[in-house]
Amino acid sequence: MSAGSLPYHLRPNKAVDRLLFFELCSKLAPALKIESEGYSYVGFGGPQMEDFRLLHERFPQMSMLCIECEENVIPRQKFNCPHTQVNFLPEAKTSRDWLNDWEPEKPVILWFDYALKSEREEQFNEFQMLLAAAPDRSLVRITMNADLPLGSGKSSEQQLQSLKTTFGKIVPAKITDDEMAAGQFPITLAKMFQLAAEDVLQPAGERIFHPLLITSYRDTNQMLVVTGLLAPKRDCEAAITNGKLDSWSYIARNWIDVRFINMPELTIKERIHINQLLPKEAGNAQQIQNALGFQLHESAEISLDKIRNYTEFYRHFPQFGRIAV
Repeated sequence: MSAGSLPYHLRPNKAVDRLLFFELCSKLAPALKIESEGYSYVGFGGPQMEDFRLLHERFPQMSMLCIECEENVIPRQKFNCPHTQVNFLPEAKTSRDWLNDWEPEKPVILWFDYALKSEREEQFNEFQMLLAAAPDRSLVRITMNADLPLGSGKSSEQQLQSLKTTFGKIVPAKITDDEMAAGQFPITLAKMFQLAAEDVLQPAGERIFHPLLITSYRDTNQMLVVTGLLAPKRDCEAAITNGKLDSWSYIARNWIDVRFINMPELTIKERIHINQLLPKEAGNAQQIQNALGFQLHESAEISLDKIRNYTEFYRHFPQFGRIAV
């Protein structure tokens, strides 16, 4: 089963990542004048159309466009369409084909939620295409598979050679063995986004792609999510200042400032017990574990890491449960 086909209730790490993104949008809304400037949203939707529902809650007048390449998925998307602000293409179309015809007049919030590792080269090409075409002050977000090029069991030299063969000039000139390890590869991939953005924007003028939120999580596969603002540097700086993002806990300070999301599996009772200690004890994982009276993993250090990750993202951690409809 691919990450893209997993139902949302089995993807709590992605849910945290998504809610962080929507919080970022809300913070940027006054600075970018998202509502008064007539921003639209473009995304893939998936069968559940969850992103379209959640973003509509924050921006109810925003026009939205759903792109889908599989004809058989579109009827389900239309069935699950959560409101009347969503437009669908007349027929199934790949994101590449849509980009070829895209002629935007106003800034957009655009999220291309890719899943397949085998298509990363094309995905980077599309990322560069949309940076070249999107209007200033657009908010661009890309989700990409962050598994190692050759999977596990290959040396770092073999992994790096595969990366260079496929991606060429957007591979950083200096990469250590550690950066080609599974746990660090999302950071290497983030550096490649930086080089890909500079490659297409620097020759064209003063526009930059400024990272605002960079996260990595695992559901079935390790994923990297890069969210940034496309605008002249002065406009990016103004948006960060006016949106008070300098004090936001999750702001990306640079291209290697990747937030790793790895939420523990907790019962409702465990969550309530931990939440009663937060945020006061957020910096003291050992104290929280002592209050629980048990470890969340047989390894003491892994257990503490799980608690630390929870305390960092607990406000964005959804609670899934069974309801009667």
